[in-house]
Amino acid sequence: MVGGGAVRFARPQHRDLLALLLLHANRALTMEQIIDGMWGGGAPATAVAQVQNMVSAIRKAVARGAAALATLDHRRSGYTLRTEARLIDLNCFNALVAEARGAATPELAIAVLRPALALWRGRPLADVRAAYVTAARVRLDDQRAAALEILFDAELAAGGHAEIVSEISDALAAHPFRERLVAQLVVALYRCDRQAEALAACRRTRRALADEQGLQPGPTLRKLESLVLRNDPALDLMPPAMARSPRWRWQPGGLEARSSADGEQTGAGVHSV
Repeated sequence: MVGGGAVRFARPQHRDLLALLLLHANRALTMEQIIDGMWGGGAPATAVAQVQNMVSAIRKAVARGAAALATLDHRRSGYTLRTEARLIDLNCFNALVAEARGAATPELAIAVLRPALALWRGRPLADVRAAYVTAARVRLDDQRAAALEILFDAELAAGGHAEIVSEISDALAAHPFRERLVAQLVVALYRCDRQAEALAACRRTRRALADEQGLQPGPTLRKLESLVLRNDPALDLMPPAMARSPRWRWQPGGLEARSSADGEQTGAGVHSV
């Protein structure tokens, strides 16, 4: 989008290069980096000329509108797409996630993470076909999954377990081997009095890891399965008064309780997650 209107290019490669420049906005990309990103090891002999032509088309596109929101500069260090960081959704997302990581309470983390995740619309780089896309898409998907894990930790700490069961299940459908997501689903199901389903999630993951990866679950999932089996109170939600006490500290990995007297750990609602 430029000046409120959609930017249209004569060739798909123009869009591919613009996306690459946006992923590295305000940082220089050399001609070699651009060629590698666009074609990988299969660059044509005319690659330099093609990049130069694409750059010309992109310059014209970003200059449209009442006020240019970006410029494409060329210096000895390479090509740089210059724009305000706040105009790029990915930058806004990363800033909000950083804010959530430092939030003093789970409620504050939820308040910034929900809008951050709402910035994701569809598959990242959905219409881009250049060589760099596969690796870039993996990185972007991982960033979103990590933010979801922080959100789910916060929701569990705030007592939102019933509301997030379906959300965690959807996230697991896309990332079935992220054990932190599995652990969060197990805790959420357990707190909804769905112990059998919580155990089934543990065992389903154990089988999938063994069959598809040749691995065993990590120590967190193994411990969690044991806690569910014996109805351990460590999995219960803490009373709100205790959760808001200064002796409790919320962090992205869960809740951690410390004695106000000597700092000794005392156990906690989702600390095992």
